[in-house]
Amino acid sequence: MGKGILSIFIFLQSVFVYSQTTTTPDTEKKFYTGFGTSVSSYIGEDFGSRYSIRSFFNNYDSYYNQSYNSNPAFGVFPLNLQFNFGYRFNDKIATELETSFIWHARGYMTNPDFQTGTLSGGRYYSDRYDYSSMMAVPLFINMKYSPFGEYYNSLIFKTGFGFQYVSESIDRVRKIYEESYYYTYFTEYLLGTTTASKFMPGIKIGAGYLGEIGDGFLNETDITYTLFFNNNKISGNPLAINTSGKIGMISLNTRIYLVF
Repeated sequence: MGKGILSIFIFLQSVFVYSQTTTTPDTEKKFYTGFGTSVSSYIGEDFGSRYSIRSFFNNYDSYYNQSYNSNPAFGVFPLNLQFNFGYRFNDKIATELETSFIWHARGYMTNPDFQTGTLSGGRYYSDRYDYSSMMAVPLFINMKYSPFGEYYNSLIFKTGFGFQYVSESIDRVRKIYEESYYYTYFTEYLLGTTTASKFMPGIKIGAGYLGEIGDGFLNETDITYTLFFNNNKISGNPLAINTSGKIGMISLNTRIYLVF
């Protein structure tokens, strides 16, 4: 009986010791991966003027006026979805691979290049550039530094280098005005679409806070500034990615990580 109890006790002790040696504390886990989003705005030059942060509400009168492009009905742009994978060397230094998907559906035209004229029947028309949109996929390699040596609950500084693929499109639109005895209404037609895409090198700097939010999970909140360089600037073009020498973005980001 005594030998049986002793054997059970030794077995339980062995299981306990094994579980302690095979369970890795969060502070010893080196890898992390996660996703997040941000409130962002492009700034500077033509691209920043066209794709700065804004909300959009479609208020076309669908009974009297017909726009060929009336979607989306509501949105806040740019939309920014982020994905990260990183490795922590020690309590102060980590590196990560970061990518994003950025979409802006309603650019603001500061120079629509209006042209007007008269059609048969005395109908008045005006042509303009409008309904611009862009999509970007940046890819960065970041270095992160915690000056206080507590990587999971600490102030974080980061810097990175990478590139982005960016594409833009803009429509040439004709608006024809019709008059009746009671009111004036319009109809829009698409004359054509201009598109372009390119790769741009860029840099990133930022600062924020990284803290634990649960067993194996972290939350990072930071402010970052990215700057991309256009080495093939084209003047007099309706696309902002051609007329802007630099494309900057400032972002307030939040992310959730799983550590392992």
